[in-house]
Amino acid sequence: MKNFWKSRSILIIFSAAIVLSVVLLINYTIDPFWSFQHVVPIGRYQPMFDERQQKTNYILFRDLNFDTVIFGNSRVTYMNPLTVPGSAFNYSASSMKPDEFLPYLRFVASKSLSPIKKVILGLSFVDSNATSRPAFDPPELYIRKAQSWGFRYKSLANLALLRYSLGCVQRDFSGNYHDSYVRSGHEISSKQMSLPVPPGLHKKEIDENVSVYRASAYGKSYVYLDNRQIYFDLKNSFPAARFYVFTTPVSAHLLELLVEQGLFESYIEWIRGMVDVFGEVWHFMYFNEVTMNDDNYKDAHHYSPQVCDVITRKMFGIAENEIGRDFGIKITRENIEYYVSFLEKNMKNP
Repeated sequence: MKNFWKSRSILIIFSAAIVLSVVLLINYTIDPFWSFQHVVPIGRYQPMFDERQQKTNYILFRDLNFDTVIFGNSRVTYMNPLTVPGSAFNYSASSMKPDEFLPYLRFVASKSLSPIKKVILGLSFVDSNATSRPAFDPPELYIRKAQSWGFRYKSLANLALLRYSLGCVQRDFSGNYHDSYVRSGHEISSKQMSLPVPPGLHKKEIDENVSVYRASAYGKSYVYLDNRQIYFDLKNSFPAARFYVFTTPVSAHLLELLVEQGLFESYIEWIRGMVDVFGEVWHFMYFNEVTMNDDNYKDAHHYSPQVCDVITRKMFGIAENEIGRDFGIKITRENIEYYVSFLEKNMKNP
């Protein structure tokens, strides 16, 4: 009987070791937490599940030579860092707020071999609402977690991570890259988008966005939040860096709602605040041929990677694109009154 239980115990331990080894191998191969540097052979289409942690892990566990960092919310995650002059990293994440930028920027600067020369900020009017609560933990928590003892190895035994890894494999087999980051060689590109969205689903997504914005983001509880001190702190902390600032262009559906909700004066104050701090802002959030064409969006506010490329070209003076000829105005301290007048006509009489 003693030998029976001994054999049974050995079998259980051996079976558990086999299962654990399979879990570790799959999670390591797919590397969904972006903690390793090997080429991912399968499961290359990886949608976000913990974007801030994934990107923080990427920074911590690699030898870096970035001189440019991109920040913004989910709209900016589609901006391809390879189209930006220099060596850029896109640290944007879902619902990222301006007060998150500086801790993450300091973290990148502490890891990169190159000094930070350029900071690209995609700023959104939705972040001018003081009643909008942070939806995620502070940057320091994600950084500490990544730096905790054995973190990247312990995470490989996570069964929830295994389910995610298998989902990435399924996406790879089906060719479904929509809203996924793509692993290519040793690198991870910006988030991708598959357009057009089927008409029925597209309308549903737009209607839901407008409903949520009417109830909260642009709702009766809206209180204007002046973020200028946050911007000043960024500039003062990195005085040698050049800041490229642009506004994220929501679709006409949300522009109409903004005016309907009586927020035009707050919208102008938001623009004045950015120009006051940074001297100039590339403004895209008004009625133009891009924002008035739903084909450029997957819903009411997430614009395509192609639109991101046009924004990059405008900001850096790269050759023009066929789309968006009236898309983008450069507002400075010298011309702001002219453009305030322009925007009053544009926004109230599209």
